[in-house]
Amino acid sequence: MKLQTVTIVILATILSSCTPVLQHPLIPTPSPTDVIAPTVVSTSTPTTTLTLLPTSITTIHPVLETGLPPSQTITPNATQAAQQEDIKNVIQAYFEIRYQLLSVSPPAEIQQDVFGELVSSGDDAKDFLTTETAKLAVERKWHELNKQRYAKYEYTLNYKDIAFDASSQMATVSLYEHFEIVCERAIESSPQNPSSCAIGGLTHEIVLHNEHSQWKIISDTYWDSWWREFRKPGLTTDEVLQKINVKLDSVKAHVSLPLSVAAPETEFSCNFSADDSSHPYERNEAVTYAQTHAENYNLYYPTYDDQTYGDCTNFVSQAIYEDGNASMSIPEPLPTRVTDGQLQWYLLNGMQRASAWNHVVPLYDFLVSPAAWNEGPEGCEMTYNNDEQLAERLSQIQAGDIIQYDWDGIGGWDHSVIVVGRDENGIVQVASHSPNSQQLDYNWKAYKNIRLIHIERSDGMPPVKTFIAVAGDDENTRDCDGYFPGNEVYLGKCDDGESIISGFRFTDIQIPYRATIKYAFITFSVDGTYTSPISLRIYGEASGNSEPFSASNPLATRPTTSSVVTWDVTEQWDLTDNHAGQASRYSFTTPQLASVLQEIVNQSGWASGNSLSIIIKDNGSTTHRRVIAWERAESDANLFPARLIVAYEGGISVPTATPTPTATPTSTPTPTPSPTPVPTETPMPTSTPGVEPTSPPPWLHIPVKTASESGG
Repeated sequence: MKLQTVTIVILATILSSCTPVLQHPLIPTPSPTDVIAPTVVSTSTPTTTLTLLPTSITTIHPVLETGLPPSQTITPNATQAAQQEDIKNVIQAYFEIRYQLLSVSPPAEIQQDVFGELVSSGDDAKDFLTTETAKLAVERKWHELNKQRYAKYEYTLNYKDIAFDASSQMATVSLYEHFEIVCERAIESSPQNPSSCAIGGLTHEIVLHNEHSQWKIISDTYWDSWWREFRKPGLTTDEVLQKINVKLDSVKAHVSLPLSVAAPETEFSCNFSADDSSHPYERNEAVTYAQTHAENYNLYYPTYDDQTYGDCTNFVSQAIYEDGNASMSIPEPLPTRVTDGQLQWYLLNGMQRASAWNHVVPLYDFLVSPAAWNEGPEGCEMTYNNDEQLAERLSQIQAGDIIQYDWDGIGGWDHSVIVVGRDENGIVQVASHSPNSQQLDYNWKAYKNIRLIHIERSDGMPPVKTFIAVAGDDENTRDCDGYFPGNEVYLGKCDDGESIISGFRFTDIQIPYRATIKYAFITFSVDGTYTSPISLRIYGEASGNSEPFSASNPLATRPTTSSVVTWDVTEQWDLTDNHAGQASRYSFTTPQLASVLQEIVNQSGWASGNSLSIIIKDNGSTTHRRVIAWERAESDANLFPARLIVAYEGGISVPTATPTPTATPTSTPTPTPSPTPVPTETPMPTSTPGVEPTSPPPWLHIPVKTASESGG
């Protein structure tokens, strides 16, 4: 099902005699002799059916193909449909002005009334209008001085929600703006084949008021990198304006063109001593992850994208770990579930994570202090003393390295991004969250200070991070309720007093025979609400290669390890939603299971690539809880099957056993009914963690394999 979209393509050309390099993938390129004049092409998708909720404040949602039963679907009447179209027309005109203001042919000055009749003249719109026009003036001046004004641009508005309040005649619109921009600098360099200088998107919440049968904008709230600098909690409108004016003066006084860099004469190195316990950082794969998930968030991870902080460093850490294949550095013992971050570098769930995983300054401290830890990415700062040295460092920086920014020189470092390549002019390109960008000039926004971090390698062996892969590999001996067998795995004891045995089989485990297990954990998406405690005992199957669960080889009769770990579950569980920001809705993680896995990999017959099973038994519980099984996770993007996370060292190479085929289930369990999901921010499908997309866009000039306490 597609979200309703409106796509606008604007073309404005500037004259240049430079040699063409790349063909821009989205927008036809005019002849260099064309007159500088905007051309407008407008397209739209068919109107999406809308559902009205019968309340005093009517909320309108696109209906998903798997949405509400027909009896609950109400088609908007003619008046409501007309209001929606009027609102969209106003918003489209508003965005058109915004893009024109930053283009190569803008109005001479940005006046207070630049949006004309589109914005309300009432008192409730004055703060928005005053601050927004001031911010746009700074942004435009920066783009002008750095040749980043828009020569070509395409944007798409994806409407997520329109809510009406009939009594106040107010409407609140949630939408996602996706854009791709070609700067004037790219046109000058390559008029026939310019590359993009920005691909990304922003979430907007726009409030409108119906004044004399005309919808007028009251406010537009969004969090690009400029607003993250200017809008700080507790500031008045006058204080915000003061920050903007100071920035404008600074921008005018310090012109800093993006540094084009040639191929380096020497490759940068941190000059670490040799370390047999380390492994290469998969930097090109980290880039692939970053470009896949810049706008299409990996829902396995919590997000920290709010007004105070941001999701930038969390996003960078994901790329380094998931596809960059650096190990997590997890403390022993594992800290209990708390709101604040801990030491080292890891994220097991939203309540058990390190500050370095999602905060700018702690990530820097971790990366450049490799001697302090025996696991995780290792790097160093690429220092410089002047612009000439900075240019040299930018020529040496590699895809997968990190750049951090201090926007204003006040209060420390603010933002982290990951390098994804260079354009045809040699200008470094980055990807980020908060704001979301697949590709962006490294100096898209004015900054006070910048630091470059090279990641050289990862200490420790490549991490094991494996989800339950197929139906039937997560089982229990008893579905206590029996409503939707297979959708959840039960833990503890049924209400009739029968204890439950549960099993989780993980396949293709790349750990050598007799390796030393440093840590091992399983993270679960959980069902709920559950408040009654349960007590569990966690074993491994005492086998060198675990067979699929079957009637002839049932879970209940499997031999178990002598090593066992007790898990007393006392916290409240609610159905996992890692983005709700509630402790009880984050995923949950077992205690340390290293001793259990150690006994498994020491078993005769174990070899890298074999399968192992974790077996969980009741330990005197009086009730049960449920974790999400593979089948239910397959039908809900917010839920995930069990994931095993392991770090190890050493081991003995033995011939790899032929993988044991997984039994095919004889029937598909009935999916658990769930509320109609809300569409994700972008029209792109959600990717499973670790799955790489097709080849990256042609502007990437890197080899790619085929097949602060501020959060940023």
